[in-house]
Amino acid sequence: MASSAWEARNARARSLGYRNYYDYRVHGYGADAPDAPAATGERLSRLRGHRSGSDLLSLAKRGEIALALVIPTRKDPESGKISEAAVRVTLDDGSEKEFRLTGQLSDEDWLDEFSDALDDSDTDVVDTYMLIGGE
Repeated sequence: MASSAWEARNARARSLGYRNYYDYRVHGYGADAPDAPAATGERLSRLRGHRSGSDLLSLAKRGEIALALVIPTRKDPESGKISEAAVRVTLDDGSEKEFRLTGQLSDEDWLDEFSDALDDSDTDVVDTYMLIGGE
């Protein structure tokens, strides 16, 4: 019987000296030695993948984003549309956060709502055309 994907990830992480796949992730996906302290704060949030499109949308709706930089990370070869992007934001307080968008980029309602929230708050956006499906 074949093991599940998560069992395979855990087995690989243990073979590299980590307690499990989660421990491997919070050590920078193996960039940090297993005995090094695990990531904390901002880096931990990013590594855990707990930053979602809804978090980004909430910040935009509250008008807390001063600058948004959209960086396409994956493009569909057939359609030419961006299927994954990193969005780096600078908040009004000067702090920075990064979000990974995947499914939201194919959700026209989400894109419209996000774009409208950025417009309403006069956020400076670099590469806005990526968010609205432009070429």
